[in-house]
Amino acid sequence: EQPAVVDSTGFGDFWTLNDGVAAVNNVGRNFVRVLRGTYPAATVSQAGMVVEGAGDTLTVFDGLAAAAGLTVSGADVTVRDLGARTTPGGGSAFDPFVVTGARFNGNFLRALGSDDDCFVLSAANPILTDSRAHRCDDDGIYLPGGAADNGVISSSSVQNQSGTSLEILSGANNNAIGPVRLDGAAVDAGTNNVIVAEETAF
Repeated sequence: EQPAVVDSTGFGDFWTLNDGVAAVNNVGRNFVRVLRGTYPAATVSQAGMVVEGAGDTLTVFDGLAAAAGLTVSGADVTVRDLGARTTPGGGSAFDPFVVTGARFNGNFLRALGSDDDCFVLSAANPILTDSRAHRCDDDGIYLPGGAADNGVISSSSVQNQSGTSLEILSGANNNAIGPVRLDGAAVDAGTNNVIVAEETAF
């Protein structure tokens, strides 16, 4: 499928991710490519979308001190090869990546600083692979509730966070496995979760 192209310099099909996702969804397509650049906070609410950046430090969604960098509320969304951030020190209110849609698939993502947690995965069956969290004012990867079940986190790392590196608040049957590098111990308050991680001071 030929993707719709989002380009912050104006040479694509759309200026913003929100416009690109809404447009392709209206015509029954699901693939949006976001070129390198810094973009305002965005939300993917349509199910089944594929959002692809140019690299985890090249395509960046910035929520500043006002919003989450990238929110995914649609189910079955794939996001890969991009970064997001919020402004650290803003009062522990906004996260770079917030996922509330079930069966999220995130690959090669990077949180480049956060006012709160770096990755918040709060829906069932999330997958997060080959991703990095840096400079989080609270947790690096946070699974906050009972809906965050049956997830897979692998080949990812957390560095320089103020809170817990990986925290599972009450979810079940999640697997954080090989290799996961954490700056400090993980916290597992859920049930039947498997965490195989290397604690690394970096």
